[in-house]
Amino acid sequence: MPEKQIKDFLRQSDRLLVLAIGSELRSDDAVGMYIADELLKYNPDNAKLCVIKGATAPENFTGEIKKYKPSDMIVIDAADTGKEPGGIDIIDASDITGASFSTHMMPINVFLDYLFRDFECRVLIIGIQPQTLEFGIGISEIVKKTADKIVLSIKEATENGK
Repeated sequence: MPEKQIKDFLRQSDRLLVLAIGSELRSDDAVGMYIADELLKYNPDNAKLCVIKGATAPENFTGEIKKYKPSDMIVIDAADTGKEPGGIDIIDASDITGASFSTHMMPINVFLDYLFRDFECRVLIIGIQPQTLEFGIGISEIVKKTADKIVLSIKEATENGK
């Protein structure tokens, strides 16, 4: 079901910003950064798509986000939602507390509230269940498989005019 929600969201998108959050040092917490890297390889100059690697401090990119003025934003991060590893959850920003995205400096709901004082856009927060968050280990295959599906959905939506 989350895959359908993602595709429906992308179908309505005009100027999409993908904000990747995560630590590349902690295995599956790097899933958002992996997705960003794959999208940047695909077409970094696509006018319909802006990709920002927010890492563990996405608040450092508020100026860049405001300058792009997206109509739609997807925020992607690893999130422990109790699903099987690689499982996707669509998360409402109002349901997020600091503990949900514990490796990051500012809770995402506070960050989004700050951003949307200057402009409005639709937001879809995608949480991907990690298998492991150990230091120094790459992304697990199950989480990478999920990430590749999300990358493909975004590529298809932005290259085919939805």
